[in-house]
Amino acid sequence: MEFSRPDAENAVKYLDGGVNMTVREIVKAYLVEHRWDGLCSTDIECGCDCDEICALSRNFSDCVPARKVKATAEQAEEYGVNEGDVIYVEVKK
Repeated sequence: MEFSRPDAENAVKYLDGGVNMTVREIVKAYLVEHRWDGLCSTDIECGCDCDEICALSRNFSDCVPARKVKATAEQAEEYGVNEGDVIYVEVKK
């Protein structure tokens, strides 16, 4: 089941409609509904886009909603990436 950003209403409809959905589809619909970009785990410093949630079939139960950003110099050093690389950072309340 594919949801694009403008398709958030469709995601909510599926959530409210009681359609049989996998956990991945439910998580993806929730992220799309709230206009978040994906998930990240601060424990192991990884992140993924909504379309690739847990692509490696790893446990994502400790992941949190994330925004996709380009790494600043400070983030690049912290995460071991290059400045300007795309990273996923936790959505702060």
